Amino acid sequence: MSKPFSFTPVQIREIRKQVRELMTSARIFGIPKGEWPDKILAKIRVGFGPNATYAEINAINSALDAEVRRIISDLS
Repeated sequence: MSKPFSFTPVQIREIRKQVRELMTSARIFGIPKGEWPDKILAKIRVGFGPNATYAEINAINSALDAEVRRIISDLS
């Protein structure tokens, strides 16, 4: 059984920076807060290695979803 994917502190800082910028844009354009997680997740850029498997991509996407929602909650 493999352990769940987790981001490094550097990756978390970059994700937090992107989320903060996208939250500012969401406020400016009047996007309702309830729509922020899905809209922001659609815009976040995360690189997958050239040899990433479907399972690895799924694990990264799941971890990213949880991290973005946590950051939005912290910053709201």
